[in-house]
Amino acid sequence: MNYKLKIFKAVAQTQSFSLAAKQLHISQPAVSKCIKNLEEMYGKAFFERNANSIYLTKEGVLFREYAERIIQLYEELEDEFLGEKIFSNEVSIGASTTIANYILPKLLIAIQKNYPELKINLVVGNTFDIQQAVLKKEINLGIVEGDNHNTRLQYSKFLEDELVVVSKYNQEDADTISLTGFINLPIVGREVGSGTREVIENALQKHNLSISEYHAVLGSTESIKNYLLNSNVFSILSIHSVEQELKSGQIRIIDVDELEIKRWLFFITRQGYQSKLTTKIQNLLSNTYNQKE
Repeated sequence: MNYKLKIFKAVAQTQSFSLAAKQLHISQPAVSKCIKNLEEMYGKAFFERNANSIYLTKEGVLFREYAERIIQLYEELEDEFLGEKIFSNEVSIGASTTIANYILPKLLIAIQKNYPELKINLVVGNTFDIQQAVLKKEINLGIVEGDNHNTRLQYSKFLEDELVVVSKYNQEDADTISLTGFINLPIVGREVGSGTREVIENALQKHNLSISEYHAVLGSTESIKNYLLNSNVFSILSIHSVEQELKSGQIRIIDVDELEIKRWLFFITRQGYQSKLTTKIQNLLSNTYNQKE
């Protein structure tokens, strides 16, 4: 029955028999047959069908609520009695780009040395993407930056990060500038939805300031760094993301009067029940990071 409910849930989410079949890696006739059997079993039509689409009926909406509760309960049962078995198999972690590129790799290598049987799938996206993936149960655990907290998610502190103003090294540039002087510089930033951009804008708002227009908007920290190295522009980036360039002297930090931007990076899970697997992965990442510091 649990598998039938998962098929029903997939059809309800995708509003498509073919997409649900693709998502579950089964045939479309198998999906159609399962839904038909459920409707016959309960004597209700759960979906309205027409030539181009399907959608839930009133009874279907109610059935979905019960189905999701039963599926969740079943997952908790499996976690309670098969937690160690699940842990030794596979886990999906989602991380925003700064974290995935500059913080997680060394930690994941250290973890897999201790748990060689554990297969880790890393999903990368901006903060909004990772939040959505956690809500849709596409990943076990998310790690994100940013201040915009979703009320359907649970946030736990991972580590504190500092954002710094950086530019290509130039002996003629001043080491310190004023805050108002900074916002009038040509600034390269991240896209809307990026946790880094959100934190920067919130920090400037505290001074009743904003960046009226970005010189350029790029979709990754790596692209911003390459842009910086080949032009006379500025950006605000995580200190973790520019460690190598600072050591090599390619990039330098510029102090901005009255501007200090620190932020927490967070583990995120869905509100409510948290599996043993997720808790163990969180603890492993936190402990590994603290040992490396």
